Amino acid sequence: MDFIDVPLPDMSKQEKILAVSAGAYHCGALVGIVGHERGGAERILTWGEGVHGALGHNDELRREHPTRVDALEHCHAVQLSMGHEFSACLTTDDRLYMWGKGNNGQLGNGYYVDSLEPALAKTPGNNPDIHWVSISCGEDHCVGITGDGPPQFDPNENTFVRERHAKDTALPTHH
Repeated sequence: MDFIDVPLPDMSKQEKILAVSAGAYHCGALVGIVGHERGGAERILTWGEGVHGALGHNDELRREHPTRVDALEHCHAVQLSMGHEFSACLTTDDRLYMWGKGNNGQLGNGYYVDSLEPALAKTPGNNPDIHWVSISCGEDHCVGITGDGPPQFDPNENTFVRERHAKDTALPTHH
């Protein structure tokens, strides 16, 4: 297997790559400062094939190098998951943003169309008391674990944790 270096845009000495995810034809990374008071990553970067808007840059262009997702510039991300031509990002403020290919309802927004930039996904039953804890994208679907109560920030792990509810595990999708 051959490995190649992927140059990252203007990282400070304090910033670290906190997480990475690979989809079918695209990749993503969360970049931030470990132990930051707000937690999560300050920057979400994507690169690869932009078909169906999988990169979240409001177009379908290919990016050779990691490029900041400007639409999520206000977010602090705790998790990133790439599927087959679509992507998802979970933030410290309990929001799940999804973008890219949406023909099977995999973006969780109630529509069956592509989204060229990140848009909020719904919680199960549109219940505001349900919060996303973890997500994972597959080929044409996304699943999530939900929980309730306020998140507790763990600066040692640079993440938020919540009480989990194993029975509330489905992101709304349609086959």
